[in-house]
Amino acid sequence: MSESTGDDFPFVRTRVVLVTGTVLGTLDGLPARLAALGLLPAGRGAAGALRIADLDVGGDRAQAAELGRQDAEASRLAAPDAADLSIRLLRAGQGDGVLVIAARSDRTTADRVLRATVDHLAGHDLTPPAGAPVTPSASDAATRWRTWPAGLPQIIELPTDVRRPSPLPVTRSALAVADVALVGADVAARLLAAFAVVLARYTGHHRQALAVRLPFRADTGGELCPVEVILDGVGTAGELVDAAGSWLRHARRLRPPRQAELTRGGLVPDGRRFPWAQFGIQLSDEAERRWTAGGVTAVVVEACDEPLDLLLDVTVAADGTASATMSWSSGVLDLTEACALRDSLESLLPEMSRCPGMPLADLRAVTAPQRARLAQVNAEAGHAPQEPLEVLFARRARLTPAAVAVRDETGREVTYQELLDLSGTLAARLTGAGVRPGDTVLLALPRSLGEVVAVLGVVRAGAAYAAVDPAWPDARLAAIAAAARPAAVLALDADAARLAAMTSAPAVPVPTAGFARGPGAGPLELSPNRAAYVVFTSGSTGTPKGVSVPASAVVHLAHRPGFVDAGPGTRFLRLAPLSFDASTLELWAPLLNGGTIDVFPAGPVTPHELGGFLRERAVTTAWLTSGLFRLMAQQCPADFAGLRHLLTGGDVVSPEHVRALLRAHPGILVTNGYGPTENTTFTTVHHVDTAEDVEDPLPIGRPLPGTSVHVLDADGRLVPPGAVGELYTGGWGLADGYLDQPEQTAARFGRLSPDIPERLYRTGDMVRLDGRGRLRYLGRNDQQVKIRGYRIELDEVTRAVAEHDAVHDAVVAAVDGATGRRLLAAVTPPLPASVLDRVREHVSGLLPGYAVPSLWVSVAQFPLTQVGKVDARTLAALADGRTPGTTSAPPGTPPTVDVPGPAADPAQLAFVVMSQALGRTDIGPDDDFTVLGGDSLSLAAMLAALRNDHGRKVSARDFYLQPTLRRLGELLHAAPRATRVPEPIGARGGDHA
Repeated sequence: MSESTGDDFPFVRTRVVLVTGTVLGTLDGLPARLAALGLLPAGRGAAGALRIADLDVGGDRAQAAELGRQDAEASRLAAPDAADLSIRLLRAGQGDGVLVIAARSDRTTADRVLRATVDHLAGHDLTPPAGAPVTPSASDAATRWRTWPAGLPQIIELPTDVRRPSPLPVTRSALAVADVALVGADVAARLLAAFAVVLARYTGHHRQALAVRLPFRADTGGELCPVEVILDGVGTAGELVDAAGSWLRHARRLRPPRQAELTRGGLVPDGRRFPWAQFGIQLSDEAERRWTAGGVTAVVVEACDEPLDLLLDVTVAADGTASATMSWSSGVLDLTEACALRDSLESLLPEMSRCPGMPLADLRAVTAPQRARLAQVNAEAGHAPQEPLEVLFARRARLTPAAVAVRDETGREVTYQELLDLSGTLAARLTGAGVRPGDTVLLALPRSLGEVVAVLGVVRAGAAYAAVDPAWPDARLAAIAAAARPAAVLALDADAARLAAMTSAPAVPVPTAGFARGPGAGPLELSPNRAAYVVFTSGSTGTPKGVSVPASAVVHLAHRPGFVDAGPGTRFLRLAPLSFDASTLELWAPLLNGGTIDVFPAGPVTPHELGGFLRERAVTTAWLTSGLFRLMAQQCPADFAGLRHLLTGGDVVSPEHVRALLRAHPGILVTNGYGPTENTTFTTVHHVDTAEDVEDPLPIGRPLPGTSVHVLDADGRLVPPGAVGELYTGGWGLADGYLDQPEQTAARFGRLSPDIPERLYRTGDMVRLDGRGRLRYLGRNDQQVKIRGYRIELDEVTRAVAEHDAVHDAVVAAVDGATGRRLLAAVTPPLPASVLDRVREHVSGLLPGYAVPSLWVSVAQFPLTQVGKVDARTLAALADGRTPGTTSAPPGTPPTVDVPGPAADPAQLAFVVMSQALGRTDIGPDDDFTVLGGDSLSLAAMLAALRNDHGRKVSARDFYLQPTLRRLGELLHAAPRATRVPEPIGARGGDHA
């Protein structure tokens, strides 16, 4: 058997051929014929290399053809030690039959075997051996791709609901493409152009590597050749067809790449896809598909070579007409998705033929039924927010005045009437201090009854609250104060004077149940569309961005919400920082609907303390970040037992832990909630209540009533259902924009799409609509990440790191670990640990704690991946003290520290667990845990390790007051013994996917 030009890719080539005629011989003597033609496989002996079968299957030719397809499929799935060449004749009635060829060879050899077999059945004389294959010239050889073109994606995934199997999927199905407009000299170019547009619309990539096979290329062995397709810069449909013609002409000068060449360009086979292209187009002359040998006619009804995800197979007749089929891997696409791609292709072909001057941007590949499906996603209108926020709260208070509105951090109960009175008193105080409708009030209170009163009082005064954490660096607080220009400050005594001096605004005391009440607020006529609060998020320019959220958006989210029950009888956990927009739901949903807010005490949160709180307060509804939910599921799963509804999000939610939770506690409703701050907490939700319904990954779901979602391309144009695009959202939840930042507001808010006639917000999140009309999150299109639910601009953090004099260059990335995502900062040049600590202290003085990297490493130069990107995984391994490339231990486990048993000395045990949590051993007795990189999740993991592995219970609040190694040792010395926790959710084998 001749050597393959594509011998680096040993795929099984199969042919299913309908053979008809009055003369149909037998396969006797075929091996001798193949041997004479040099077509028998060599290297393993003839006995194991060739298998021939002649079977009478009965029935008609259609039934025989279907059996042939099944037989070909079995051949493609055959074990590696199966025959190198398999030839089977399946005889139907009246002399018809189906010939099935399966060959481990190049395509040309497989086709020569097929022709020789048909000649043998027709009784033709032996065909002389073919001449020597064409040898590529030196200039032709130079046209191989020796490196992968810069900027061209190595892998382009088709958007699909099917999870790609491993090993490489080989099962194929095919659909005919309507032959409209498939005529003329440029038919191949028009098909290639339309195919490229469809792929661009579905994948979002305007640069693609297409695998192209052209007729009459004996010098390539019939193998696929790579063609770079570039849509950017092409103006019209006609120009695209011209460009496609040039791509095809260029393909004639190329040679199939070998694996050694691709490896130099960074393409390494992963066993799950074709190594260098996922999509292809195959052009054939009709003579290659249908021919006559004597009295026998052979028609190739299926040809499968390389297992591409998607292949457009085109046969051009002598009169210029063409027929086309689209085949796909059934392990990558389901039938519905494949039909959508085919429909999009069919919709483009007539447009390109009729209107060559049509702008390429207007070729949308979206059919009328697909547009109707997109519209259906936003069909639930909901109720428009028409009444002011404070009016709805007052009405609820008067409806159930004696009901408990807040159970504060101490367990004290405050009724709706008392809360109405307290907030009215504060509103009057604010008005007396000079606060006017439209002003902003800086709010720096911990979780408490006072915080709830403050929020209500500010809103009832017609102002907007802007929450800050007094522990943030002065530089950030000053930047926020300068942007917010507050008219008053609400803070505890220790912080009020500091913030009042920073803002030149008066500090106003907040009344609580223990205060004497003053006169209440008089009635104000307030606009329902005025600002209710301002949330300051990370800004790419280094300046915090204030998102101004109208009161009507809060009403839209929280008044009579269809996605969560917050009415009488519900107990809603109050946990999220007020500067985090999840607090909007925790506060306003129960207050507007008659539920009770249960306030978790101020300070750091650990899973066991929170779990105990959920049990003691009989909390029914809780919102937890995905990271905190994972920790609780691992450390105290029994504490979820009393919940009726768990909402989670802020980052990717672990399906494994959701599945295990629902198995352990049937009856809980789990909601994956997605939404940017700019659209008021939640844009979409996805509910699951049985373990069997949990998908991996979890969808982010469907929009709230009154919220619209649209998946658009880089130009703000609609993409077909199922295609990848950026999520734009609209509706009643939209923020007003960024406070006093008109340019950034205009870039993100407004009428941004020619296809959507409404005001939208551009999220920067890449999504797709799945087959059931639910959105699936795919990642970001910029430098923004979420850590523990907080939105962080990597550029802002990188800038802060690079500002230090000791740093020459800096890279900041988000990396995954056992406790969730963490920020990694890598710097050059190599720095002593003491200097690296000073760099971190510098960053801590500029950014809030959640934006300060917890992993730090300094290197001589940044390691790069094969495609030239900074290798964040290697840097994370170095920061964790692991050898790059080894299996990841839990983040922060230093290799030189032995973990002692429960009876260990308290000081030694403190050093061990803190070293594990921080991933470093250079810890002094008075070093601050947070300054060394500790965050809330690493603190929770450290305290859980003490409890679960060493039987010691330490309060997070006690440690956080003085978070040093010395203090931890003292607490351990006095710590009570802890009860070991039950087996974590997800630890049992049956709980895994």
